[in-house]
Amino acid sequence: MAVVTYCALLLIGAYMLLSGVVKVRDGLDITAGTVHAYKLLPVRLERPAALLLAAAEVGAGALLISGQSPRLGAVAVIVLLAAYTVALASVLRRGIHTSCGCHGTLSTSEVRPALIIRNVTLIAITAAAAALSPTAAPPTYWALAGASVLAAVAGVAMRYRKTATPIEGESHVHV
Repeated sequence: MAVVTYCALLLIGAYMLLSGVVKVRDGLDITAGTVHAYKLLPVRLERPAALLLAAAEVGAGALLISGQSPRLGAVAVIVLLAAYTVALASVLRRGIHTSCGCHGTLSTSEVRPALIIRNVTLIAITAAAAALSPTAAPPTYWALAGASVLAAVAGVAMRYRKTATPIEGESHVHV
């Protein structure tokens, strides 16, 4: 059962870490634009909220992937997903048509009820896995798996990173 628990927390950690890394990579303006589209906060709080959300996703994902504090990471994931679920429900109830912004510019799906179901499912899995996770330090394979996930997230972020706009007359090379 411990392996299933570790795998669940590792996958959820990777999911959150990727989401946060992409939002950081997208930049504060884009992420704040997504927060603005939800029309939940005063404009002066949208940029700080965007920064906080991206940082919280990276932190929660890192806590789960490292295995050093899976229960704290799980609590952070559950709080984030619960807040996102309330925001999604509010957008749906008010009839606002906008992109969910779930994974920054990697996802363009519009807010829809299926996202609420996804979040509630992830909350349940995270809570169950955290409740079953041992409190002792993770085994070596956990560290290796975590390092592999971090490398994969970094690879995806690098693959989809923003590139500079070419200066007129110069060639643009996409790496």
